[in-house]
Amino acid sequence: GGKGGGGSHVTDRAQTLLARFSRLRAEFSGVVRSADTVFHGEILSRQGALATVDTDVGPIRVLLFEDADVVQVALRADAVTLHEPRAAPSAAGTSARNHLEGTISAIDVGESIACIEIDIGDADPLIALVTSESLRRLDLEPGATVVATFKATATRATGK
Repeated sequence: GGKGGGGSHVTDRAQTLLARFSRLRAEFSGVVRSADTVFHGEILSRQGALATVDTDVGPIRVLLFEDADVVQVALRADAVTLHEPRAAPSAAGTSARNHLEGTISAIDVGESIACIEIDIGDADPLIALVTSESLRRLDLEPGATVVATFKATATRATGK
């Protein structure tokens, strides 16, 4: 303290920590604000932290870090990628091996981001976030059929 600030300065290590904190804060705020979809099911198979869960919409590969047979699976909307059915990559040709086909049931368009609800045959819709540019480029509109893809590492399963 004192007049003129006392001559203190932030070290390089402190700058690195402050930058890391800013990245974590940005990531956490995205988690808090992002909608998610929750699936329920039973474990079909497991290899380490990777499990396959039998859900009402079919098998989904997930990360599971606890011992459980019946789970709920959380999928953040910003982890979902949408494709036209004819342009969707095959499960063998991508690391995003979870594929769910459905029909767009609603779109909430914001200034730069759109929240899309997709009827995949479950009680609740699958939620996906896309940019307004992607909304236009893919010509996404209610009634359109899409394939939603996501990686097992984008999911988190917890015991019920």
